[in-house]
Amino acid sequence: PAITSAASTTFTVGSAGSYKITSAGSPTASLTATGLPTGVTFADNHDGTATLAGTPDTAGVSTLTITAHNG
Repeated sequence: PAITSAASTTFTVGSAGSYKITSAGSPTASLTATGLPTGVTFADNHDGTATLAGTPDTAGVSTLTITAHNG
């Protein structure tokens, strides 16, 4: 499987944000994430996509690792 969404996004401290992660591959991939900033959650949508959402409470750059698994 491959992640097909853009490699970066921006969330603003104190403001709610959302970002959809997409993937390709067969069978449909499940997605996982590590390195989330405080206040932001990750949800696998079980359809080859996932959602980052929330309100970050600290400034700075966070490096997340998103992994696609399909077998």
